[in-house]
Amino acid sequence: MSRETPDLEVVRTDEKNVRQAIRTGVGEALRNYYDDHLKELIPGRLTNLLRCLDELTKSSEEQE
Repeated sequence: MSRETPDLEVVRTDEKNVRQAIRTGVGEALRNYYDDHLKELIPGRLTNLLRCLDELTKSSEEQE
């Protein structure tokens, strides 16, 4: 029993590209959802959280 996806092309990729695609997709979704609010100042707690996430991402990429 074979599952076929006639409209999709399967492309081999590595984990780094997958993580980058996920981050990009999440960023775009958040931008679309909060578009009007992005014109306002970002609360300090959210800024700190984003910085921590960015540092984690950079350190995990350096380990590869």
